[in-house]
Amino acid sequence: MTKKVLKHLRTKIFAGILVILPLGITFLVLKLVFNTLDSILGPLIPDITISLFDRIYHLPGVGIIAFFLLLYLIGLITTNVLGRKLISWGDRLFTTIPVVKTSIPPLNN
Repeated sequence: MTKKVLKHLRTKIFAGILVILPLGITFLVLKLVFNTLDSILGPLIPDITISLFDRIYHLPGVGIIAFFLLLYLIGLITTNVLGRKLISWGDRLFTTIPVVKTSIPPLNN
């Protein structure tokens, strides 16, 4: 009876670790990227001064905005440059197959 309980606990705890571990690693990597981008771009962004209270506020989150901008630029390059290469490679691959060679050119037009 206790062996069943211990085996059940071990499998459920191991399954929980397998779920939490990738989430934790992803969180740590994203935190590292955001903090790195924030520390690089932070000095470039001027501090906001509110004259009513004579306080200077730092604008956090520049790293998050820069990260999404970086993802957008990578996606833009990938879809334009690499996407065209992949399509041309696939086109060359299919034109080497004898049966497909005769049916592909009318589809491209």
